[in-house]
Amino acid sequence: MRSTRRMIVAACLCFTLVSGTSLLVCWAAEDRPDDQELASLRKKKWGAAAICWDAVWKDHLAGRRVEIEVTIWSKRLMEAKGELTSTQAERAAFAKTLVARMVEFEKSHQARYDARNGDRRGLALAQYARAEAEIWLMQLAPREEADEKDDVPSLRRKKLVAASAGWSESWKTYAAGRESGDQVYDWSRRLLEVDQEIAPDPSKRVPAMTSHLDRMIDFEKETQTRFDAKRLGIAEMSFAQFARCEAEIWLKLAKGGKDPKNELAALRKKKREAAETQWKEATAPAWCRGPEPPVHELSIRWLRAEQDLSPDPSQQLAALKSHLERMTEDEKLQQARFDNGRIFIQTLAAAQFARCEAAIWLKQAEAKQKHEPK
Repeated sequence: MRSTRRMIVAACLCFTLVSGTSLLVCWAAEDRPDDQELASLRKKKWGAAAICWDAVWKDHLAGRRVEIEVTIWSKRLMEAKGELTSTQAERAAFAKTLVARMVEFEKSHQARYDARNGDRRGLALAQYARAEAEIWLMQLAPREEADEKDDVPSLRRKKLVAASAGWSESWKTYAAGRESGDQVYDWSRRLLEVDQEIAPDPSKRVPAMTSHLDRMIDFEKETQTRFDAKRLGIAEMSFAQFARCEAEIWLKLAKGGKDPKNELAALRKKKREAAETQWKEATAPAWCRGPEPPVHELSIRWLRAEQDLSPDPSQQLAALKSHLERMTEDEKLQQARFDNGRIFIQTLAAAQFARCEAAIWLKQAEAKQKHEPK
């Protein structure tokens, strides 16, 4: 039975860090056309997220190391619930339930850490996830019920402490050859995200963007050293190049100003080439050893890189259609494996979630383009 761990990867790419977009803003700004197919997709997406959440939570209760999956699926579950519910009160009620789970999650990791059965990264991730869930609740709760609303800044500081600790531990283990590049990247992005939450003013984001770029430059250099020594493959090298180009683009956008040498266009092209290479290398038929490649995350990276190349609506739609095709093919593959008893239901559900998400994005983009003045 193949592991599902690499199939469940960071979902943070759904929210653009450059703009600092939160779940709350996404829900508030979301176009909700009267479309039965869109409503059906949202229900299926929610159902798939619930299956995956239940599976990883059971694994957590059984003592398995699934802190990454718990954190990711809690966010996806909240996102999917928000798309289904129409009132803030309903979202707040669900957030309360999620917060209770995250409190339990943090306590169990603290106990493991105190008993020396867990590491600092796992505890940091649990602390980060709990603070994030409490912030969601405070932002969603009606003002008269949110007695602790002013505590959001302190929760963000807790997120910052957790993200800093997680990044430090992740980088140490990566340098020692015991960590994946995905985790290094994810922790740096979490650190960037919370830095931006603390300083939401776009003019004050440059220091945070600069620090993220510095981290990604170090990540690329370390990966290049391993690649040159034939300890890593082209997929890992391409990912490090992608991460550095992305960070450099974000910093240039944050700084603003003129771009006489057209450096942004060159960086965006390199980012897209790196994303495409990583996808093709990681999903090639020769990939038959070890865990499954994280196709959802890889495809989203490719999608975002293609969309960054041009604001042209037709190219934006073409990128979304390609992403949906990739996710549809993966769902078919996972369905066949499930029918043959080769994977668990949560692996199939993760593929179904990704396909529904891709279909929703495409339908929303098509509806937006249809109603925009020509």
